This record gives sequence, structure tokens and C-alpha cells, in this order.
Amino acid sequence: MARAYSSYYTHGSATDNYAADNGTGLAWSLVNGYLAHRYGADRQPLNAAGRWIIPLYAPLRRQLDFFYRELPRRPGTILDVGCGNGVFLLRAKASGWRVAGVEPDAAAAARATQAGVPIVATDLEALEESARFDVITSSNVIEHVSNPLDFLARIYKALSPGGMLWLATPNARSPGRQAFGRYWRGLEAPRHCLVFAPAALVAAVEEAGFEHVRLRPRGRGSHYVIEESSRYASHHQVSIVKKLSPAWIDIRATFDPESGEELVLVARKPS
Repeated sequence: MARAYSSYYTHGSATDNYAADNGTGLAWSLVNGYLAHRYGADRQPLNAAGRWIIPLYAPLRRQLDFFYRELPRRPGTILDVGCGNGVFLLRAKASGWRVAGVEPDAAAAARATQAGVPIVATDLEALEESARFDVITSSNVIEHVSNPLDFLARIYKALSPGGMLWLATPNARSPGRQAFGRYWRGLEAPRHCLVFAPAALVAAVEEAGFEHVRLRPRGRGSHYVIEESSRYASHHQVSIVKKLSPAWIDIRATFDPESGEELVLVARKPS
């Protein structure tokens, strides 16, 4: 598995990725206004009207919530499992959170450390026995582990009572999976060990002991998966009869959490 990650996008600079999060102009100032209001993000330029205007375009609002992982308004302690180069934790840190990361990839962990993100363990098994966090997030990681039920059990243990879990993972029932079959980007063999259907993901999280388990709308974000799937199919000279519109998928994924290319899940550990 380590050889499959010898070259990976998480090996890039977190500070460069974080800088690319932001831009100039009216649209960005409105985005920043929404993020400042909703997540306490410290971003410029800022137009406070964004807190009202951005929610009018639901696919974008859901995409921004995905980038900030629906963090609670009151900052606390957060652990990102599989944090990569730490770019999400830089966002959380700038919003007042006390951050920590778990990352097995040495190259990615080095990037996170360079960016000022503390790496507390190489995997969940190596996490200190007494470590507890208010929020644990894990974006596109559970599909990489060989035992997802053990993975969820260890997250459960590391959460404080009443703590929040946020997960994202490819959707095995997505429009792209149905159209492209074995050429769907979300399969990503050999890196992905298991790709969940919506009901299976909910069942696994509930089995781990979590409550208030809910799938959340993804919003914008399907373009890359659809484009890459099309490229894979073309490379193998396979003609896909069903043409997919990423914009239409994003609209559906804004209102139906099972219709996106990714599943997003939130849950709570009982108090």
C-alpha cells in the first residue's frame, strides 16, 4: 500500500494549498463573508453581505460547508485522521480550533509539520490512550483502510462524550459509478479497499456506537470525478453511452445526500 502512495497529491505544500483557497474580487469577498459568519474564518477581502447572499446558491454553500466540514460554531479541539499535508487543519486553526493530525504517509506528514500542523500519531493505533477530541474528521480515508469497523471504533474511543464525527468517502451508488462501472474514478484500485453504499456507511457508523447519524448533502464537487472517469474510459477505448453533466449531479447532490459522487456523514458520540 505504501508504494501506491509514493506519488500523491497530499505531498504538495499545505501553505500553497491554503493560499489557493482564497482570491480577489467581489465573488471571493462574498464567499469570505459567509465563511467568516458561519465558521469564524479569518479571510480577506470580506463582504459581510455574503452571509445572506451565498446561501441563495445552495450548491456553492454546500461546497463551502464541505471544505469546512460543517464545524460547530464554538471552536474546541479537533483531530483530522488522514490529514495529508494539513491544509484543512490550517483552515480550522485560522477559525480558532486547536488542531492535531494523524497521518501515516511520511511525505505528507512532513508537509503538515512544515506548515505548523502537529502530527500526533502515524495511525489511530498509535494515538495516546488518553487523547480525546471534541471533533474528529476524516475526508476520503475510510475507503483506504483494511478494517473500517475497527477504524470507526478507534475514532469513537478518541472522541469526547457528545463529540462530533464528520466523514467523507466515495459513493458506490453515485451517478458516476452507475455510468462508468469499473472505470469510475472513485474505485481507485489498489488504493481503495472498500467503497461504501449509503446504507452500508450509515450501518457501519451506527454499529460503532454513534448516534444521530445523518448523511449530508455534498453540493458542488463532482466535476473532477466525472472528468477523470471519462479520461480513464477513453484511455481504454470504452465508449460510455450515458453522458453525465457534473452541474446536474451537483444540483441533485445539494438536495439528496445519496446522489453525489461522495457521501458526507455526521454523527455524535453519546454524551
